Amino acid sequence: MVVAWGGNEIFQRMRRHTAILAVAGAAACAALASITWQDLSYWKDSVTLFRHAIEVTDANYVAYNNLGSALRQSGQIPDAISAFEAAAAIQPQAADIQDNLGEALTVAGQIHEAENHLETALRLIPAFPKAEVDLAAALVREGRMQDAEQHYRVALRLDANNSEAHSGLGGVLAFEGRTAGPGRISRRRFRT
Repeated sequence: MVVAWGGNEIFQRMRRHTAILAVAGAAACAALASITWQDLSYWKDSVTLFRHAIEVTDANYVAYNNLGSALRQSGQIPDAISAFEAAAAIQPQAADIQDNLGEALTVAGQIHEAENHLETALRLIPAFPKAEVDLAAALVREGRMQDAEQHYRVALRLDANNSEAHSGLGGVLAFEGRTAGPGRISRRRFRT
């Protein structure tokens, strides 16, 4: 506000010195362009942005969680797990962080550790459809189809439109040879 309001008064007084004003304006624009150019480099991608956020802040569990999500999305699972672990160490009571860590551990094949984090997420927020689906997926990887079916069904009770729960439940039922007939479930075994 000082620059905006006071700038006009200074401009009126220095009207005769337009060369000085032009040089000062150009220098200010160059300085701001340089700062903008540097800051834009941090926005190159999500991984770069959240790594920078971690560097310039302390104990930023949100940045670690977002970094983990960006790394997970780009297929960098071990690095994603490390980022989620850092987030969980800072904020262990965040159900979404526990769920993200559990889901990444499942992808990495570390099922027992995954289940611990997913169960923690469900203790923190009992009505958490994503954690139910992620726990069911871990149980499927462990071969515990009936337990997985229960978690998929809970997820669907919480969110009837959850496509991952529908797909997972369908996969479990198909694996067990239970296919839906008109109004009932039949027990047909598929030959492999």
